Amino acid sequence: MQTKYILHRRTFTNLFNMSIYTVWQQIWKRGIRVCPEKISIRKVCICVIVFLLGRVSFFEICVVPIATLILLRREDKNNIALQLILVSGLISSLYPGAGNPGGNFVKYFLICTCIICIDGLLRKQGVINRGSILTYVGAAVTFFIHIGGGVFNIRHALVFALLEAMVVCVLVCLMGRGFAWFNYGSPGCPVGNEQLISIVICITAAISGIPEILPDRLSLGGLAGVLFLLYMAYQYGVGAAAVTGTAIGLVEGMAVRDAGIAGMYCVVGICVGMAREFGRIMSAFVLIMAGVGVAIIYPDNLWDIDVLKNVLSGAVCFVLLPNSLFSIQKNEVTQNRVLTKYNYQYETSRKLEEFAGAFEKISDSFSRQAKLVPMADNVKNGEIFNELAQNVCGACTNCNYCWGQMYYDTYKAALGIIECAENTGSIRCEDISAAFVSRCIHFEDFMREANRQLELSRINAEWLNRQAENRLLIAEQMNEVSRLITRLKNEVLSIEQINLKEEKELTAGLRSCGVRIKHLSVYEKMNGRKEICIRARTDRGCIPLKDISEIISDIVKCHYRPADNMPVTLTTDYEIIVFVEEARYRLLTGTARIAKDGEELSGDNYSFINLSCDKTIMTITDGMGSGKKAFSESEAVIEMLEQLVEAGFGEDIALRFVNSAMASEGRAEIFSTVDMCIIDLNNGMCECVKCGAAATFIKKKNGVKVVNSDAMPIGIIPEINYASTCYKLNEGDYVIMVSDGVADSFPGADKEAVISKLIETADVINAGELAGYILDRARESSMYKVGDDMSVLVAGLWCRY
Repeated sequence: MQTKYILHRRTFTNLFNMSIYTVWQQIWKRGIRVCPEKISIRKVCICVIVFLLGRVSFFEICVVPIATLILLRREDKNNIALQLILVSGLISSLYPGAGNPGGNFVKYFLICTCIICIDGLLRKQGVINRGSILTYVGAAVTFFIHIGGGVFNIRHALVFALLEAMVVCVLVCLMGRGFAWFNYGSPGCPVGNEQLISIVICITAAISGIPEILPDRLSLGGLAGVLFLLYMAYQYGVGAAAVTGTAIGLVEGMAVRDAGIAGMYCVVGICVGMAREFGRIMSAFVLIMAGVGVAIIYPDNLWDIDVLKNVLSGAVCFVLLPNSLFSIQKNEVTQNRVLTKYNYQYETSRKLEEFAGAFEKISDSFSRQAKLVPMADNVKNGEIFNELAQNVCGACTNCNYCWGQMYYDTYKAALGIIECAENTGSIRCEDISAAFVSRCIHFEDFMREANRQLELSRINAEWLNRQAENRLLIAEQMNEVSRLITRLKNEVLSIEQINLKEEKELTAGLRSCGVRIKHLSVYEKMNGRKEICIRARTDRGCIPLKDISEIISDIVKCHYRPADNMPVTLTTDYEIIVFVEEARYRLLTGTARIAKDGEELSGDNYSFINLSCDKTIMTITDGMGSGKKAFSESEAVIEMLEQLVEAGFGEDIALRFVNSAMASEGRAEIFSTVDMCIIDLNNGMCECVKCGAAATFIKKKNGVKVVNSDAMPIGIIPEINYASTCYKLNEGDYVIMVSDGVADSFPGADKEAVISKLIETADVINAGELAGYILDRARESSMYKVGDDMSVLVAGLWCRY
């Protein structure tokens, strides 16, 4: 038996040497060189992992190396060097000189050779789905070679061959995504759950192939497994820790032939993953405590002193690891998030730009189609004259005489008729030459038909012009939509994520108050205002957001408040909360109004709109006339303005939309005055926009300013004409807006001067009282006879801090 063993060993050695020589010869012929400048950390790590995977053997079954070889052969790129490294790892594990039976070496060497040869044939034939076919080929080769080696016990060999072939297929599927990440992934790229499990399986299997150099003192494989468990738990959290712990436990369980150890490693991994937020030292400490706890709970040989030795050594090594291994990955993840956010911004802005361009093209198309047709054009073109000649002169007995012998006189008279139609819009007897009147035997019919044709021409021109005006209105609306989308695109691109130097202090300060922050971001908008967005929860109970905003304000030295539509309190569930910079100023407002005598409803409407950009819009609309009809008109205007402004439209775009909507009604009696004041609470700037409204008064410490305008009300013409004036407000200044009824109630030609004097001498601070005071003086001036609807709006500006 010994001689036979030696013979077999020499045969295997010669065969191995010949195969190595053949492989290196192929490498040299194909011109593959190992160039130092092409060596990277990724390639070195892949080589190490492939070598260790070649050494993996469970119960003298080497399915992991076979699956690894199939994955390497499935790659389109030439990786003969990796295949050589894999085979060398397999040989180092199964070489008969290491005390292994020679049958396993022959078996798996034949399997590898058959897979390589069959894959070469598939490549040569150009098979499309070669990767999937190669998986089944590898399983079939493993099955048949295993059957061939166990012909003397065919039933036993059949079962194990079938199991081994199935395990090869399963491992190829499980390890495929992990190998793809090794080749093409990066530490900062997002990893899905399936890919994470595949990576963990590959690395855990490679760890099991680490040779035991000092088995009596320290297990290198056990140390590497604990270190890998700590790293995954600290970097990726509880989920990754549970998967890693289970995988390492299964490998260790197969070594001691007990699967219960897998659950122990899983529990330890979960404990470490839960402590990752407290730092690496705490994670390592929790690992040691969890290991000791498991050893106490399960006092058997599964979790003995050797395992605790690995746990302690792994914890010490984990603490001593350089920070670069962790900070690099976090920085890459952060950069990847920033890049992803930029891509989202770019794609969104690009789509918005395309939409804006489409609306602009539609607007240009409608503008080109909208051409106003003056009635004189039909007259100049002779259309009316042709109709007259056909309908009246064509049936006349003197037609040949008038348009034959007297053609010159008749044509001259026709030109005179056309000139009269251009100037007066109708034809009269005294406007026609006496010679034509005496010569025409059907003059009355001629005059009747001429005026009828003029009326038809006028109606036709009005209809065509109405269509042209509607097209112009549609073109204007499409153009405004294009402008709005363009502004929205600029706002999307202007939002930038910035870093606050107080971020660490902010996290620590909120943590000390019972707020646990999972994510914190600071954004700066186009207007320069900052927003702090946090994903947080409380340790217990509820904390009002007002209290949290005060803590943030104290730390960053800037006043913040919860954004609109935020909940009142923060609970124990993670929520996304946004805090915005609080405006410097605030407005205190007041109103006073009264309807016209004899009317139940006032034709005036008003609104105060508070925008999210810390702007307040005061608006008064005055419908034509009074009563229910004027109320409906002004109400429709104020509602449209509110909806458009709150939706994000600028006040100029909103006014154009409302004007086009009212002008499209086609009735000249539908119009309304609009008086708007846009007050920026950040800097105190006030913009007064007027469309046919009464004067606005700004009360300052040194006098009263009057804001007037000659602009027309909206709804009269398609193109709106409004006046806009800006003023700087200071603390204690008031903005007073009045309707026409208030202004007209004061006597004299210079009514604005009277109202200015009244406001300047009013010793009233409260905004509501000031509005009531002005309305009372207006009623007193008109002898308490209210001839028109009266409305007064007052807003006072005061500093918050």
